[in-house]
Amino acid sequence: LKISWKDLPAHKLEFNILNDECSKVMFQSETYRFDTPTQQNFIRHLSNMHKIKQIPVSSAYLKEALQIDYSPSRIFRTDTGYHPAWDTLIIQPKQGYFQLNIKDK
Repeated sequence: LKISWKDLPAHKLEFNILNDECSKVMFQSETYRFDTPTQQNFIRHLSNMHKIKQIPVSSAYLKEALQIDYSPSRIFRTDTGYHPAWDTLIIQPKQGYFQLNIKDK
């Protein structure tokens, strides 16, 4: 039996964590890689909070959960701007709050 991405239910094509580490995520047919454990944990926390409908997630909560003392947005800064998932998959609906840009199933 062979299955392709197009055979998946629509909500799986919208957002899908592709491995246990959360290092590879599909969002709207685009695959994003998260290389650091902090990025991976950030995605895991936002995904878990979305599942229990506790969104958006405060910066204070994420700092505590990720054990960091700086803005969570800094996790995704690069030499040339931000990670490609920033402002596509990861959004800030208001200052100091974050969530994944996914619809409810």
